[in-house]
Amino acid sequence: MLKNLSVKQRLTLLMLFITGLTILGSYGSFLVYERQALREALVQNLQAQAGMLASSVDADLEFGVPSASEKTLSTLASNKRIQYAAVYDNTGSVFAAYPSTFSRPGMPPTRQEDHAEFGADNLKVFHKVVKNGRTLGMVFIQSDLHEIRQRLIWALAPISIAAAVVFSLVFLASLWMKKRIFSPILQLSESARLVSERKDYNIRLERHEGGELGVLTESLNDMLAQIQARDAQLLGYQGNLEEQVAQRSEQLLRVNTQLLIAKEQAEEASRAKSAFLANMSHELRTPLNAILLYGELVSDEMEERGMQDVLPDLEKIRGAGKHLLSLIDEILDLSKIEAGRMTAYIEECHVPTILADVVATAEPLVTKNRNTFRVDIDPSIENIRSDLKMLRQTIFNLLSNAAKFTHDGEVLLQVRPDPSPSFVQFSVTDTGIGMTQEQTVRIFQEFTQADDSTTRKFGGTGLGLTLCRKFTELLGGTISVTSQPGEGSRFTVRLPRNAPTPSKAMGKFVPAQTSLHRGKILIIDDDPSLREAVSRMLTKEGFWVAMASDGEEGIQMAKVLRPHVITLDIAMPGMDGWQVLGKLKADPDLKGIPVVILTMLDGRSKGYALGASAVVQKPVSKEDLLAVIASVETESNESAVLVVEDDLATQEVLNRILTDSGWESRRALNGMEALELIQFERPRLIILDLMLPGMDGFQLLTELQNHMDWREIPIIVLTAKDLNSEDLKRLEVDQVHHVFRKGACSKDELVEAVRSIALRWLTPTES
Repeated sequence: MLKNLSVKQRLTLLMLFITGLTILGSYGSFLVYERQALREALVQNLQAQAGMLASSVDADLEFGVPSASEKTLSTLASNKRIQYAAVYDNTGSVFAAYPSTFSRPGMPPTRQEDHAEFGADNLKVFHKVVKNGRTLGMVFIQSDLHEIRQRLIWALAPISIAAAVVFSLVFLASLWMKKRIFSPILQLSESARLVSERKDYNIRLERHEGGELGVLTESLNDMLAQIQARDAQLLGYQGNLEEQVAQRSEQLLRVNTQLLIAKEQAEEASRAKSAFLANMSHELRTPLNAILLYGELVSDEMEERGMQDVLPDLEKIRGAGKHLLSLIDEILDLSKIEAGRMTAYIEECHVPTILADVVATAEPLVTKNRNTFRVDIDPSIENIRSDLKMLRQTIFNLLSNAAKFTHDGEVLLQVRPDPSPSFVQFSVTDTGIGMTQEQTVRIFQEFTQADDSTTRKFGGTGLGLTLCRKFTELLGGTISVTSQPGEGSRFTVRLPRNAPTPSKAMGKFVPAQTSLHRGKILIIDDDPSLREAVSRMLTKEGFWVAMASDGEEGIQMAKVLRPHVITLDIAMPGMDGWQVLGKLKADPDLKGIPVVILTMLDGRSKGYALGASAVVQKPVSKEDLLAVIASVETESNESAVLVVEDDLATQEVLNRILTDSGWESRRALNGMEALELIQFERPRLIILDLMLPGMDGFQLLTELQNHMDWREIPIIVLTAKDLNSEDLKRLEVDQVHHVFRKGACSKDELVEAVRSIALRWLTPTES
């Protein structure tokens, strides 16, 4: 409410408040002082009367004449303020009382010393009666406080009059201030309001006072004059301003149009670049994939035929192809990073497994220059969450770089915890040629090495370390280098880490060691040493071997793998061999598979009665086991693997790889042909290219997902397409088990993927 009052009203209220507060304080102080003075005077008066009475009744107490004491106390009747009085003897009993009719038991108890005590509405005084140094008793007087109250009330009248006079003077002073101070201020306020409302800066304020108010009036008049001058100047500019704004608007419109055209051209160029990169990736990797796979096939055939002198040349062809593929990958990766299209796909990475793969690939490069290669991994580091491809490529590039610039020295790969618990360090140290401080600044730039001499002498494109830096930054880490000329270099990569999340393997298998595939054998035995021995024995003879540790697992794997022969142990915990044999022969899809019983028990007649093809007594020799398997082996009637690939060379090499590995294959050039084949015969597995004429791989995957009976068929994607985040999202379905890039996977990796899917996919399918 005070916010809405004028300055005059606020100042008047303030003066009245301060005045009232001052008067109230003064009045209160006076009353407190006056009350205290009256109380002290009353105490002194009563104590004097008590002393006079004590000197008058000492003889009465000494001789025991209470009537004389009561007569003496009756003299107090002249003082109307005294209510009661009494004389006590030295035993504390009431000796005499005033008035005499007052109830003696109602008298207060005596005191030992002189004492004055104020009650709510009275004053009590005690005084000793002493004669010749002996205390004979005590005199007591009680008086009311009516006199004090009366005198305080009498004091109110002059104080009230004084307060009224002071308040009147303050009010008159506020009226004077209104005329002398507030009136000019109100005039200034009214004039300012008029100027603001009317926008009329010709108004001038009239000066009535001197001092600060006069200075304020002159200052406001000067300000109005300046505003009036500037207003006139602005009016002069207004005519040209509209024309200038129109010109500027037209210029901005032309610039915006040019920028829009440039933006559309840049977007079109970006789209064209992306399309070019995708097509170039497909066109380069597709024939290169065929070259590498055919190289592996030819190399295997030459090795089987004993043509060892041809193998080095074939290995050089494969090495050159892989080198060309790495150059293509580096250029495409760098283009994606510069275009902002490179995305890190975070997954759980098992560090020892990744390093084992990288070391196996990089070790020939390191030892080629007669270098010693050491690996030092802290055992506490197992899993981190990172991009598997970027992490592997970064470590390999660093090792490749160290191997290239080091001769007759040492290359050390270390993995250590970082001082920050949320990071881990990967470092590669070499004893090579080293670098100067200026060279260490340049090495992470695109297409740049330490200097031109190293490029001529050691070769290289200068992209490896650049990609290491960009990959590390995408993964939220850093890369640094310390080096001295002639003393070697140390590259350190810091990457974020995470807690390990171990995964459970779903089956065990032993990959074939030769391309000569004689069939699939399923070993069902609870003894791991025997499983391993039989597996190695059969693998060396060209069989593809899978193993199950109990009967339930063996039956499930048999339904999926459809092996050519099953070897079965009888004495197993849980479901024993007889029960397993009974279930196998009771299943219409499995009863035709030959079963060879390996047992230490005498069960030939029972085994043959249940449908076993052969019963072999443990321990069994290699020759006997192979002879028995050869006698019972039959052809497999399992479903084929469907290869959907438009490049005939790649299609042919995939067909040969699958056939040599014991899988029957079917081929389709596009999605429509694949659907027709699937309708006729459901495949066990699909190897799918994405860039196909007509119905491409993505459309085929959508059709399979929409069909209830086909959505469970496992798919391995083998493509030369440079996959972006949208492509990978479309492939994030349970049906897609592996995504391989053409040229980046070997024949063995492809066969291994087919086998691993067969072992993991433990749901039986319709033949």
